[in-house]
Amino acid sequence: MAIALVEHCGESARPPVSVGVLLLAAGRSRRFGQDKRLALLPDGKTVIQTTIDQIKKSGLPLKVCVAGDDFPISQKIQCAEAEIIFCSRSHRGMGATLSEGIEAAGHWKGTIIALADMPWVASSTYLILSRTVSSDWICIPEFRGSRGNPVALGSSFYPELRVLNDDIGARRVLKILENEHLKVIPVDDAGVLRDVDTKQDIV
Repeated sequence: MAIALVEHCGESARPPVSVGVLLLAAGRSRRFGQDKRLALLPDGKTVIQTTIDQIKKSGLPLKVCVAGDDFPISQKIQCAEAEIIFCSRSHRGMGATLSEGIEAAGHWKGTIIALADMPWVASSTYLILSRTVSSDWICIPEFRGSRGNPVALGSSFYPELRVLNDDIGARRVLKILENEHLKVIPVDDAGVLRDVDTKQDIV
């Protein structure tokens, strides 16, 4: 499954590493009333930039999935080390975006799948997941008994992710998560349960 275009935001790419973060940011969320990725948080930073900054603090490599024609958002992302992946099939839904993203992350033994509208996930949570996931394990953070995001999957699950093609793909991901190789990781981070769904969420 082809990646439309890959753009390196920097002079040179980092060498391959074992675990990285794949940030799904192809949805423009028109139901929000505007592009919620660019909605401003109380500190004046956008939702997507805050999410990226939290990931940057972890020191993990980052690939950001955007829509195939979404050059404006790619220009607003401030992260010299990030790799922007323009996903030609993103209009089919999150499953298709994830499929294309996994194609670009195939050299990692584990991928942390993060969501652009979850800016409150702590950088320490990304690190905990990166240190726990392995090629044949799935790791899900849990805060006070409730499971959240991001989710880390090992490379043995990549073939199942590559065949996703639309929003129905999300259900298939849930089936993947119903797996005996699942680790639930307790974290002291309420951000794993908090996303931006409405404008009231960012007040």
